[in-house]
Amino acid sequence: MTVYRSSDVLISNIRPYFKKIWFADCDGTCSGDVLVFRAKNPLLAPYLYSILHADSFFEFVMKGAKGTKMPRGDKRQMLTYQAASSPRQDTIASTTILTEQIAINDRENDKLTALRDVILPKLMSGEIDVSKIDFTQLNSHLEKRKAAASVLSLIFPIALPGLWSPMQ
Repeated sequence: MTVYRSSDVLISNIRPYFKKIWFADCDGTCSGDVLVFRAKNPLLAPYLYSILHADSFFEFVMKGAKGTKMPRGDKRQMLTYQAASSPRQDTIASTTILTEQIAINDRENDKLTALRDVILPKLMSGEIDVSKIDFTQLNSHLEKRKAAASVLSLIFPIALPGLWSPMQ
């Protein structure tokens, strides 16, 4: 098992094209098929996540992947990925805010998934009747929310060596 800490970036190394990545919000352990990246400077952890979250990083990883049925990324090759090692302060602030919002959204999604798993069987069995509910006002709050995750794709990688080191 590999130990990770809060603010580490975890990436599944099996079939990297699935782009399974997580910004850890707690300490824990993971399997050897998960790569753990830790920013040398903890303040840059959200920036590191944004760099590794980019499609260009996963495309780079796939260029060095070994295997056909279940390819694995090449750890040494990943270390050569180029990204800005000295980001501007506004970039750091933006990625920190976005990463926090993503974590909040992930927790909300988990709660909604659990709620669905409780309610759906009751709806399907007829135990709960929704025929008299007015749905017109239920989602009006969604218009006020803005998508933050898309901003991550605006950060262009330039020079990464020295910014982070793999934990495996």
